[in-house]
Amino acid sequence: MPFKSASLAGLVDARGQPVRDADFAAKHRIVLFGFASCADVCPLTLLAIRDAMTQLGSAAERVVPVFVSVDPERDRGEAMEKYVRAFDARIRAMTGTEAALRKVAAGYGVFFEKRWVDVSSNSYVYDHTASALIVGPDGRLVASVSTTGPPAAVASRIVAALPADHD
Repeated sequence: MPFKSASLAGLVDARGQPVRDADFAAKHRIVLFGFASCADVCPLTLLAIRDAMTQLGSAAERVVPVFVSVDPERDRGEAMEKYVRAFDARIRAMTGTEAALRKVAAGYGVFFEKRWVDVSSNSYVYDHTASALIVGPDGRLVASVSTTGPPAAVASRIVAALPADHD
């Protein structure tokens, strides 16, 4: 899916408050779509985002890392906030209704789909795009960074994708 817009409007944060695009004014965003019970890609990418924020030093003040959970059934409230804060307190966690998530994901050109592992035990995972999206303050896509590989390598790719001045 092609990137259309970088609006997070329609989602809610971990406290249930509506997310507004103005919340990210004048900042770059590192946006990851995933889910907290993801076994490998999401936690490794969140580690990479933490490492990237550390590498940025004081420039990290002009960057907002965002984790958009595509699993609103399991990822909400305090549990979701606790999950992302275990990686880095600067990561903003959010989710939304199925319709809101589909709209936001389409704008970002992101794919996600629930895949049942065992319906009788309500066991499922999500297949989803494995990229960190770098979005500028103007809402335009700066880069799509592959999140495959060791967290240190992904962190370096994220930092390299941000404009040198991060403004």
